[in-house]
Amino acid sequence: MNYKIKRKNIFLTYTESGSIIVVFTKFKEGGVMAAKEQQIEEQWLVRVLEALNAFNRLVTGQKQNLDAEIEEFWKVYDPHDKGQNAEALYKAALLESLSLKTKLSALALKKPYFARVDFKEDGMSRPESIYLGKMAVYGSSEAPLPLVADWRAPVASLYYDGRLGEAAYDCPDGRVTGEISLKRQYIIENARLKEFFDIDITANDEFLQLALGSSKDKRLKDIVSTIQAEQNQIIRADMHGPVIVQGAAGSGKTTIALHRIAYLLYNYEKRLAPYNVLVVAPNRYFLSYISEVLPDLGVENVKQTTFEDFAFSFIEKRLKIKEGWEKLAYLLSNPPDAALVRRVSRIKSSLWFKKIIERYIEKLTLNLLPGRDFDLCGHVLRSKGEIRRLYCQDYAFLPILKRAVELRKYMQSSLKKRKPELLEDIEAYYEKEASRIKRRFLEGSAERREELTRLYNQRDGEIEILTKKSSGLISDYLKKIKPKTAYEYYRAFFEDADLFYGCTNGIIKPEDAQAVRDLSLKALEGGGCEAEDLAPIMLLHYALDGNAGFDIRHIVIDEAQDMSLFQIDMLKTLMNTGSFTILGDLC
Repeated sequence: MNYKIKRKNIFLTYTESGSIIVVFTKFKEGGVMAAKEQQIEEQWLVRVLEALNAFNRLVTGQKQNLDAEIEEFWKVYDPHDKGQNAEALYKAALLESLSLKTKLSALALKKPYFARVDFKEDGMSRPESIYLGKMAVYGSSEAPLPLVADWRAPVASLYYDGRLGEAAYDCPDGRVTGEISLKRQYIIENARLKEFFDIDITANDEFLQLALGSSKDKRLKDIVSTIQAEQNQIIRADMHGPVIVQGAAGSGKTTIALHRIAYLLYNYEKRLAPYNVLVVAPNRYFLSYISEVLPDLGVENVKQTTFEDFAFSFIEKRLKIKEGWEKLAYLLSNPPDAALVRRVSRIKSSLWFKKIIERYIEKLTLNLLPGRDFDLCGHVLRSKGEIRRLYCQDYAFLPILKRAVELRKYMQSSLKKRKPELLEDIEAYYEKEASRIKRRFLEGSAERREELTRLYNQRDGEIEILTKKSSGLISDYLKKIKPKTAYEYYRAFFEDADLFYGCTNGIIKPEDAQAVRDLSLKALEGGGCEAEDLAPIMLLHYALDGNAGFDIRHIVIDEAQDMSLFQIDMLKTLMNTGSFTILGDLC
């Protein structure tokens, strides 16, 4: 039997199976069906809260036991014991996990879920009610059924993207098709059900106002309940390529990106950990916002930085940088060279300038070699061609300065092998000469003694010279490969006019090259630089020393219009990943 009730704009259909189909309604006090539905929802909330309380008590107790265990562990901890070090790392990871679960379950007790979708999968006899929250909630150990699904789970797409009627979602087992009969949104505050709405889209205006109006700090922490279809598409996009989001200021790009991080960490947990994610923001204010929102989404330990701080950390040197606002203020004063300054900034921020620096790196690599044979007292141990091939081709997979380490090892091996051979050759030569003298002069004669003495002194002198020169031979040969900093090499690039113009030839106009050189030399005076100098200095450091073993697999760039193509390309090069979420405003 079906029951129907109409009250103003409320249309309900109540079936014996227990499901309610609502076209659009806000439930209010009064009315038999509304009261019954209110009772059903309140009973469900009680059931979920009981499960959450049990879970919270469990993880809180586990954390307390672990805290006590760790306290005892530190009393006997020996940092030189490898087994104890491994145990310390394990306990730290377990404590971090339990702390996060304790925190999230405590938050969930205040608001365990925000939405419900009734979905009847094709082939099933009745619909299933799927509640959605910031964390999954399961029943008792005897009946561990999912009471609340995590908003990042594949089934949640039904709520964000689907409308009443035919719908589908993708999961690891394939595509699931069926029909949505109900979509409901809840206002729950401090574990009390305030109101609920049935809708056909993700969020109606009244629910949106209530959900966002309840946020005291205006940080949109409850946005998971109001995500629209297009926003959901961004959040759930595949991580293996770049996602570029264009939007005006205040449109919520940053918040959606943070939810995307939470989604990726949930769905790619076997390949992606929080420390594999890097967020690059324009300033520390943005980082403060990010650091407060992410924990509410169950995410901690994501790396967060500005490009400037990341650059200084990477090159291991903090430079005196001219702030961007200083240049902007200068340009707004409309100086005579404003157009020139803008043009130089554009060139140094472009991938054309990257090509120029790459040319410089090639020339620098060759110029560091002496361009002569590696010889000992006129004896060629390795030809200059062989040395160049080793340095520029065989060792090309290594950073420049690390190639010198390998080349030194190779030379040491060559010297160790050839030096005894050369000493034997000297001995053999002088023994042959001694035999000739002995045949020429009578034994015991003064002439014979004088000639042999002269000969042996000459032999000893050659051996001494060869031995002495061999001790510093390699260092002398490699003396041009000095461990200078990337900044020093960068400044030297502009100071050498012939080298600089040779590298810019054919890439930028000669007049532009002169302007770039003149303004750069001025900016680099006294150990300083400008924002657009950071990417080329980083590229030089990368070529010289390598990338220091980054393990970043996804990069989020906020306010990307404030970064240059060269800077973004450097992040891609250093992290060796094409997995990006890039947010910005073209206006």
